[in-house]
Amino acid sequence: MEAAAIGALLLVILLLPPYSFDRVTAIGQELIDDVVTGIRG
Repeated sequence: MEAAAIGALLLVILLLPPYSFDRVTAIGQELIDDVVTGIRG
């Protein structure tokens, strides 16, 4: 599941123009935090 999420995130980053990178990065960090929290339980 994590691999699919990371792959989707990378795909979004590649498709979006550079000026959207900061927003995508922020969203990605939130998703990663959620995944880490879920793993730690």
